[in-house]
Amino acid sequence: MIPAFFVSLSLIIQTDETYDEEKRNPKNDTKKKTKFNSAAERAKPLLNAEFVFQPSVFPPSGKDIEFDEFPKCDFLNPKEAQRLLGDYKIDVTFYTKEYEIVEKPTDSGRYGAVVKITAEDGHEYVRFRTLYKTKHRMTLSFNNPLDGELMFPSTIGVEELIWHNQRQSVNDYVGLAIERDIQRSHDFAILLAGVSEMSPRQEAVSQLENAITKDRQWWLKLKRKLNGNAKRFAKLTPAPLSINGLNAPVLREGTEEEAGMKPRTVKKINGILEEWANDSDQPFNVCIARRSIVFLNQGYGFRNGHPITADTKHLVFSITKALSGCLLMMFIDRGIISLNDPVGKILPEFDDKGIETPVTFHHLFTHTADMDGHFTDMWNDLEHTYGDGLSIFKHWETTPIQWHKYWHRIESTRTIDRFDTSSLIPEMSVRSVRLRID
Repeated sequence: MIPAFFVSLSLIIQTDETYDEEKRNPKNDTKKKTKFNSAAERAKPLLNAEFVFQPSVFPPSGKDIEFDEFPKCDFLNPKEAQRLLGDYKIDVTFYTKEYEIVEKPTDSGRYGAVVKITAEDGHEYVRFRTLYKTKHRMTLSFNNPLDGELMFPSTIGVEELIWHNQRQSVNDYVGLAIERDIQRSHDFAILLAGVSEMSPRQEAVSQLENAITKDRQWWLKLKRKLNGNAKRFAKLTPAPLSINGLNAPVLREGTEEEAGMKPRTVKKINGILEEWANDSDQPFNVCIARRSIVFLNQGYGFRNGHPITADTKHLVFSITKALSGCLLMMFIDRGIISLNDPVGKILPEFDDKGIETPVTFHHLFTHTADMDGHFTDMWNDLEHTYGDGLSIFKHWETTPIQWHKYWHRIESTRTIDRFDTSSLIPEMSVRSVRLRID
């Protein structure tokens, strides 16, 4: 079945709801001196302060193109933002899909907004947001309802036939949910920007080419231009290097006897893993090799009523840290960086001037950079979001276990999704793996 999100993508919400500046600074109010937080006090609260354009997906004005304007933007909670920042100012630079600076959205499609927020004390904060302009002024709600059918997992507890018979009610809800979403998030703008850049003849894409990856790759190119890395690191680093005369073992399937294991080893391991799968709601695969012999390669448990096999794909989540670690050590092996280098050497947004202990790559890869909360590569402005408040984070010279905080990220010229067989392990097809960087 075709998800309703992807049907009738030319239909879009007609809305005149934008943030009203007078809600934050009424014209008839007497100007008062506002007490606000210091830069150190506001740093962490600002990490999760939602900043949005309302709406993030917007239609043409319906008049001449010269009358089209970008939507307004502000924090979702401007009163809380004012408590943190004082009387703040917002300046926005808009970029087209081709990275040209514009003042008006003359064409439909993707736009990138680089937002500079200046607090009353002069401290600046930068945020990146994706916008999408539609071709026509239409709605997704009742006048132009969505078509198609969503299929929900059986775990919800509603029979499949009910979803089929009541599909219009579901589609009406989806349309209203999108209408709400574009007033408080940029997710639908990212989706539309990505799919609008795909060919109508293109079949279903993998995560390597989906809308989210396209958005991250678009921003990565602009960020490298803005922070100077496109010039500083213009030359690509090929990896891995081949060394003549060194041959790694090639894995092949075989028996436990060939692998030099004791008799009944597979049976004992299988018993333990089957018990584990029965006691857990998390299915898994296990592959064990010794002396180049794969003597156990099997799936355990069920997902959505289907048994897991050796070929079942999973979201690997934090296992991607192994990929990040390999990539980091390749850079170190080439002499590009060292573990104790400040991150600011690569990312200027992590400016360490006046900071006693700068954030190093060692801090990041040992989870001792005081950055927690499972923030991911999904935040296009993550360097700014953390770099703006860098001075208040604790970067420990020693690493007592109580200070470990679970977090990880690596930066390169490509998002982790886009690394292919030339970038990491030639024998591993990344297209067979669905990655989510944690």
